[in-house]
Formats: sequence, structure tokens, C-alpha cells
Amino acid sequence: MSSITFDDSHWPLLLIRLEGVPTPGHFEAYLARRLEYLQRRERHGIVYDTRQTRLITSELRQRHAAWSREHNAARQRFIVGNALIITSPVIRLTMNLVLSLGGEKVPYSVAATLPEAALWIANRLRELGDVEPAERLRRHFEPLAHPPRSG
Repeated sequence: MSSITFDDSHWPLLLIRLEGVPTPGHFEAYLARRLEYLQRRERHGIVYDTRQTRLITSELRQRHAAWSREHNAARQRFIVGNALIITSPVIRLTMNLVLSLGGEKVPYSVAATLPEAALWIANRLRELGDVEPAERLRRHFEPLAHPPRSG
């Protein structure tokens, strides 16, 4: 069983949750949906929650690379950064290697938690002058990153 869900309730942060290993059909639907967000022509950051997934097949990685190249200009213009939530050390190492060797043009970060990833996106937005949405994200995710201690 696999699924890819999109949550834009904290726009301009787009949270994409991946579960299982997507079929080619699910992956094409994911790429079509990603294109819809690019076609909004609005700056945004993406958090990929990969905690419930495994590495995609080499065929799907190649398809993703081709899609990324095809839409590279829009990705560079409208995506402030990609933050990947990865808890598996093996997947973390693999993704860092793939992204660094793959010539990724959009800034990226690898995080262990959703708040950490979202705050990185908030920092990217602030750096680019999008202060209001950056502060809104910070107000929401900062308490989650540093919960109060009981005791």
C-alpha cells in the first residue's frame, strides 16, 4: 500500500507525506499535482515527510530527475527550498548523496522532525523577504520544536 498526500494548510509551506513505495501511477499523479502547485506561480517551500516510506525505484528516480529538469526554471523561481524529514540513517546518507551529486538547483535541507524542517523553510522565506509567512510558520512550529518541559 502506498500513498502520497499533500497538505497546504500552512501555505506557503507545502507538506508532502509519502507512505510505502509509490506505484508508477501514483508517482505520475504526484508529479501532476506538484506541477499544479508550480503553476500557481507563488513562492513556497516544500517539506517531504519520508518517515513512512522506503527509497523509490531507480525508474521513478529517473522519472523524477527528468521532471525536475523539465520544470527547472519554475522550480528555481518559485520553490524557496525542499526540506526532507528522514529518520533512517541509511536513507539520510543516500538522499544526501543523491541530492549533492544530482546537481539539485533548489536549496535543500535534511531534518529529523517536521518542526525542524518547517522552521528551515521559514528561515528560507525570511531570507527572501517573505517575512509575514515566515513569522506565521515560526509561531506555529517553534513551540512544537521546543515543547515545554514538565516537572
